[in-house]
Amino acid sequence: MDIVMSAVALLISPLVQPGSSTQRIYWLYLLAAIGIAICIFVRSKGSHLRRSFALNLIAFLLPKEVLAHRSAILDYKYFFISAIAVTALIGPVLLGAKPTSDFIAGVAADLFNATPMVANPSLVHDVPYTFLLLLALDGGLFFAHYLLHKTPVLWEFHKVHHSAEVLNPITIYRIHPIEVLFTGTISAIFIGTADGLLRAFFTNELSVITILDVNIFLFLFYLAGFNLRHSHVWLSYPAFISRIFISPAQHQVHHSLDPKHYDKNFGYIFAFWDHLMRSLYIPTRYEKLQYGLSGEEHIKFNSVCQLYIRPFSTLWSRYISTRTGSVPRQH
Repeated sequence: MDIVMSAVALLISPLVQPGSSTQRIYWLYLLAAIGIAICIFVRSKGSHLRRSFALNLIAFLLPKEVLAHRSAILDYKYFFISAIAVTALIGPVLLGAKPTSDFIAGVAADLFNATPMVANPSLVHDVPYTFLLLLALDGGLFFAHYLLHKTPVLWEFHKVHHSAEVLNPITIYRIHPIEVLFTGTISAIFIGTADGLLRAFFTNELSVITILDVNIFLFLFYLAGFNLRHSHVWLSYPAFISRIFISPAQHQVHHSLDPKHYDKNFGYIFAFWDHLMRSLYIPTRYEKLQYGLSGEEHIKFNSVCQLYIRPFSTLWSRYISTRTGSVPRQH
């Protein structure tokens, strides 16, 4: 009976994600994004569409050419299957932050003979601790993303995400399991290292401030229009804010096919990583973007099966051509 219930829970796991605050498509995050999108619509077009305001608003929020696009439909299929696969296969083998944290804390304590500096931590200590863990998470995500673009083998797997021809909130889940494993491991190492060092030098009793079991700063980030970054809605920030935080528009630029946008805006939350690596791009006005892979390579990622196997087949062909000195066969 337990096996049956576990199988049922696994099969419905994609359907319950909007009800979980730890998921990026949590209903409250989506609702907040819709609210921001409505404000953008009213500001840009609303005053000129008084007679058919509701119909035009719906058309703006739910454009058929985006949500019914073949690429979007593939996103929906892949999301359902991948959510089950990741939960069952990838989740259990991801390197957790807790073991890393405990290891680093022990090493730091032994190496530096560290004695915790804070005996009775309070909110004054928990707030910076919570923020520093968010910073570590963001640094790990940036580093992993940077490597996914700059390392030829990893790029083949990251192409799965960039093969999307239109963007919608479900596109965030268009990620190959190898990328999930790689990014999750790098992020866990960053978070675990930061947590271990903080606990070794300050106190073991520090607590993360959360809302609905989510780091409070990450929760606020998700509420601030996170789901618009994979959407047709253009939301850019003033230049001085765009140097601190990655706007939805900046992430849309990251997906752009325009060569001037290649390898720009790797950041997840903060933009200063990109500034340091000279990969920051701040749009000064609305830019009409085209998405996908150069040379229309995205057409090769035309099914759920291809999203899974295309990176492996490409790398295998490359390996064979290297061994034989022949030109790889075009797929």
